[in-house]
Amino acid sequence: GETAAVVTGDPRPWWQRRSLILCAAALACYVGAEASLTTWAARFLSAERGTSIALAASAVSLFWGGMIGGRYTFSHWVRAGREKAMVGLASGAGIIAVLIFLGAPGQIVPLVALGISGLAFGGVWPTVMSYAAVRAVGATGAASSLLVTLGFLGGLLFPAWIGILSTWVGLGVALRGAVAVFALAAVLFALA
Repeated sequence: GETAAVVTGDPRPWWQRRSLILCAAALACYVGAEASLTTWAARFLSAERGTSIALAASAVSLFWGGMIGGRYTFSHWVRAGREKAMVGLASGAGIIAVLIFLGAPGQIVPLVALGISGLAFGGVWPTVMSYAAVRAVGATGAASSLLVTLGFLGGLLFPAWIGILSTWVGLGVALRGAVAVFALAAVLFALA
């Protein structure tokens, strides 16, 4: 099983390891959600909340500041065997924060929610990467490349999808697609 593979090294190539494929798919969704949010947040704040473009653009820095805090916090909280629970908790908090960002009226609450969403998002990438690395014994380089590549693929495709979708349903509704993709990332990682 998975435990023996972790201890002894799994002789199968990375593409035959279910946990690695699920982690890679989770990262594609996670980066897609992250990139969509950071690509479209300023536009959303400016167009739908009347925030000045200077403040709206600066708001994205709140998200990245939250990410820094989240990564640091996760580095102290996550322990082997608790990765899935921590990612599940962070994903739930991130989803709630993004929904508040999208749904709250005015400017202050959405700005605070964007920073909190960054805090919640912050630990997901490194936690999934480290979880996968432990399961990639004998194929760490190939597995890392797969994980990073699929993450970038999500960052390439999902923001464009949000932009196209926004022309039909509006940006606020389209950005809920980032919430759905983030939720999918959590589910995929839970199954890994």
